[in-house]
Amino acid sequence: FDVAAYGAAGALAGRPSEILKFNAALMDGRLLSAQSLAAMTASSADEGYVALGAWSFDAALEGCARSVRLVERRGDIDAVEMRAILAPALNRSLVIFSNDELASKAFCTPI
Repeated sequence: FDVAAYGAAGALAGRPSEILKFNAALMDGRLLSAQSLAAMTASSADEGYVALGAWSFDAALEGCARSVRLVERRGDIDAVEMRAILAPALNRSLVIFSNDELASKAFCTPI
């Protein structure tokens, strides 16, 4: 099928390993300069934490002394949902795929 036919919902597509490689290249400066990455992930609470093609917000994470900036990118085609969550300051990312419609609710529910 043609991923482009899904518009913005299909903006994030690929195998988990490919998305992890893309995330690593994004965070280590192979795709964008540090200044460009900062501009791309800038957001504010007043604007709903919307960044350029992503959501970007600070979150308290267990084991971290202070809040960490997280960048979340989403994709949703038919019954498959995907989340890519980056923590650029920690140089870490997580990719989650699900075909369970309840998964998106779990992603958005505070623990």
